[in-house]
Amino acid sequence: QDGERNSFDQRWLEYELWDAHGVATIRRSLTQLATRARLEGDERTLLVDDQRVALVYYRAGYTPNDYPGEEQWDARTLLERSSAIKCPSVQYHLVGTKKVQQELARPGQLEKFVSAKDAERLR
Repeated sequence: QDGERNSFDQRWLEYELWDAHGVATIRRSLTQLATRARLEGDERTLLVDDQRVALVYYRAGYTPNDYPGEEQWDARTLLERSSAIKCPSVQYHLVGTKKVQQELARPGQLEKFVSAKDAERLR
């Protein structure tokens, strides 16, 4: 997210990945990725600032406020088109949004996807 100030848990994970595994991390907002990310080759390798990226870990993108303009949507589309592993996947990311949760909480909606017994247990 643009202006993200809560990075303490991110820093701990960043240092642990480097210290324990030699894995470098980079953090960018969707706005930054709009101009700094690109795909390369038929494999759709994701490059950010000319660095190859194997994993995209979403810290944002759960609310409409995270997509104030087309550049954020374009960045998200580029990430999804890449061969990088996404965490969460777009399916799980959508399920985690408040709007999808609100819709699934409406009577009869869960039953479209699971049995009535399972829907009752999920509630």
